[in-house]
Amino acid sequence: MTPVYLTRARLRPDLDAPALARALLAEDENANVAAAHRLVWMLFSDGSERRRDFLWRAETPGSLATTRFYLLSARPPEDRWGIFALDPPKPFAPNLRPGDRLCFALRANPVVTRKDASGRPHRHDVVMDRLHRAGIGPGARAAHRREAMEEAARAWLEAQAARCGFALAHGPSGAPLLSVDGYEQRVVPRVRARPVVFSVLDLQGVLEVREPELFFAAVVRGFGKAKAWGCGLMLLRRA
Repeated sequence: MTPVYLTRARLRPDLDAPALARALLAEDENANVAAAHRLVWMLFSDGSERRRDFLWRAETPGSLATTRFYLLSARPPEDRWGIFALDPPKPFAPNLRPGDRLCFALRANPVVTRKDASGRPHRHDVVMDRLHRAGIGPGARAAHRREAMEEAARAWLEAQAARCGFALAHGPSGAPLLSVDGYEQRVVPRVRARPVVFSVLDLQGVLEVREPELFFAAVVRGFGKAKAWGCGLMLLRRA
């Protein structure tokens, strides 16, 4: 099995973090996503031809100085610039068996592909797609967004589960153990390129492993789109 590593990184506390924050980040959250993307790439970009072989997620409780980056990668990160405090990379090789229950947290860009009138496929935000297909116009969407968000996220994750060797666990009431929050639209600026536009959902809950090898491969691959921008990494712990 090809080695996989899980690493936690943060900016070195002895650096002038406020000055670095002013240099890298803006007040706009979308620009912050772009800056975090550049920071993470600094740990893996050892050549101009290097392709992304990692997933990442940023947890920012207050400021850049306290941001934690979680990295799942095919090779250990390397801090060539001396600005990170890296925990020792840990081999990611969970001992999974059918029936294991795991708590998960997933920040995802869930999409659905629909064909237009000419038969050309297009990706759509699952929440907006559900509202549109329900015939809910722009003026009424705010009142229905929460319900659409929860239904669309559950349907999308159940479709992922069916392909990826797991299932959502259910509570005593029979309802899936899943909470959905954090629905936001991102418009990430890029230099000399069109902005990257995507939506984000934060999913938390409990899953049951059905096919360990298939599930492990899916976790390493990541879920959904926008993986280069901090989506797709499923954090796991024993339930």
